[in-house]
Amino acid sequence: METVFDLLGLARRHMHRILEYLPFLWLHFALLLLGWYWLRKQMLLRFPTALGAAWDIRFQIYQMLLLVMMVLFCFVLTMTLLLNDRIVLSLCNDFVFLAGVLLTPRRAGWVWMTALLCTIAREWLAVGDLFWCFYMSLDVTIYCASGMLVKSMLEVRIGAYTWQDLIFIAGYKLLASLGSAALWLLLGQDTLISGIDLLLFRIAGWPLVSLPAIILFLLMMNGDYQLHEGRRQY
Repeated sequence: METVFDLLGLARRHMHRILEYLPFLWLHFALLLLGWYWLRKQMLLRFPTALGAAWDIRFQIYQMLLLVMMVLFCFVLTMTLLLNDRIVLSLCNDFVFLAGVLLTPRRAGWVWMTALLCTIAREWLAVGDLFWCFYMSLDVTIYCASGMLVKSMLEVRIGAYTWQDLIFIAGYKLLASLGSAALWLLLGQDTLISGIDLLLFRIAGWPLVSLPAIILFLLMMNGDYQLHEGRRQY
């Protein structure tokens, strides 16, 4: 019974921490909208629509640059919070996961590499433990690979995503999070309660942060592609 109360206490603590820093986390959304607005104007709205496959390549590059931009934004915001409050909260893995879902493996690799370097730097400054940095490197890789797996499972491409597809993609992100946390337990580098603590933190953060971030990004990309298709047909 004490174990159950301990787990409930951990869950409440994580929920309280996320709600306390929710304005900081939502700052990521504001930067996403600003970055999307600027990059969309520079790369899509000024680009001719009658180039067929060439536009599809440009759209892939546009998505890649936006995701790299968001990974870098996440790094700067997280380091600011880390230096002030010694807390690590980041949406970086959501964007790495989306890179696997939306991009070709080569272009997703650029997002993954950027996130990997940022993650190693962040965790070394936060914890200073070599094995933890190694695990977090695996964590980033798991998210990217999981996104690629989701892409292979989807029967539609960007521009034709339904709400069912969006929920499926966001749900798989939660599974990837839990799988990565379970890996930490299997590595046996900490106590069982610490591993469960990581699991609970990721479960608590999914509906408040990951779910809206993933759906917002996919809706924006869906809308951008549909806009191009409408302009080309017109």
